[in-house]
Formats: sequence, structure tokens, C-alpha cells
Amino acid sequence: ARLLAVQMVHDAASGHPGGSLSCMDVLTTLYFDVMHVDPSNPRDPDRDRFVMSKGHCSPALYPVLALENALLRGVKITIVVGDKKANDFYIADSEKFSAIGAVPYIYEQNLRAFVEKYQSRITAGQLKVMLWSDGDNTYHLKGMFVDSSYALITGNNLNPRAWALDLENGLLVYDPHQLMQEKYRHEQQFILRHTTEIKDYSQLESVEQYPEHVRRILDKVRRFRASHIIKRLL
Repeated sequence: ARLLAVQMVHDAASGHPGGSLSCMDVLTTLYFDVMHVDPSNPRDPDRDRFVMSKGHCSPALYPVLALENALLRGVKITIVVGDKKANDFYIADSEKFSAIGAVPYIYEQNLRAFVEKYQSRITAGQLKVMLWSDGDNTYHLKGMFVDSSYALITGNNLNPRAWALDLENGLLVYDPHQLMQEKYRHEQQFILRHTTEIKDYSQLESVEQYPEHVRRILDKVRRFRASHIIKRLL
């Protein structure tokens, strides 16, 4: 969605990308997780309405709607994420545990919920979720390949915390003649070499399968309703 917003501002040679980037998480959460909206039935009288009165942020609204529609149109999407053991904060059973070690488990539960929500798309082969794991190595890959024309190369995490708190430089490559496609394919093949396809959310552990000390922390998060804050920080 952020890639599309930046492209819109660039193509129009006008606009304010900062506001669109900063509110993208709010819009994505509303349209994908909160609001009752069916893009295939825009005239539904019972659908939720959203009114954005901040014109500078309007470029953020359209990409979110476009992504929701992309799944309905049958656009194929592949997402590569790191296994919880490939997270820098993962603490092995043989090491002393601290609260920060719960972070990889929170990531995994977010992923499990995502896979469960879009299970029908995954079963149909439209959406692929690939889980990366390679021994003791950690996962730090960041970027996007879109269609056969765009590549986003960045050191920035593609998550709410990074875009709001520590945005880094990035390079958007537009390759209309597909001169870089062979290099892109090689890179993708190298990344996917250490992945396993997640075809059902049950392949990911549930909270009940976690160690007791992890379950206690996650229970506190649930009781204090801190999950939305934590997602923002992650």
C-alpha cells in the first residue's frame, strides 16, 4: 500500500507522501480487520462508512482499497516471513529467558491470525505464505517485487514501528523494459531456497503449545488489552 501511495504522488508530481505513509497502518487495520466492508458489494446498505477529512492523506486511502480488491480480482501474492527462531529476540530453551523473548511468539500469533483469516485464498493458491528458516541464522530481508516492473530496495522494516519511528532510506526501481528480471528471479530463488510454504494456519504453533513462561506474558498482554499497542511497536 505504501509503495502504491508513493507511486501516486510521484506520477502526479504533487502531494504530501509523509501523511499518507504515517496513516497507512490505521487505514489497513480499519479496512482489513475492523470495518464491515465488502469491495464486491459497494452498495451494501449495511456496510460501514469511513470519511477522511484530511485531504493530504488521501493517497493512502486508495492503495488500501486497491489491495483489498486485488485479492478479489485474483492477484497472486507471495509473502516471505521469518520463523520465530529466526528472530533476533528469540531465546533458546538452553538460555536464560527474559520478557523480550516473547516478541517472536507475538509475531507468530499475528501471522497465525493472518493465515487463518485468508485461509480460503491460500487454499486456492492465490496467496502464498512462505516461512524462512536456516539453522541459527536470523532473517533480515526487506523489500518488495511488484508485477514485473517495480522493486523496492530498502533497509527499512516494512511494519508500523519502522514507518512511524525509524524510517530509513529506500530505492524504488522502475523497470518497464524488464531489464533486471533475471537478477530479480535469481534473488527470489535464493530467498525461497530456505522457506517452507504455510498451507494452513495449524502449521503454526498455538499459544497453548508455547512454554509456560511465554504463555504467562502473552496472557498479561491479553488481559491488559495491549495487543494493539504492541502491534504498533512491532
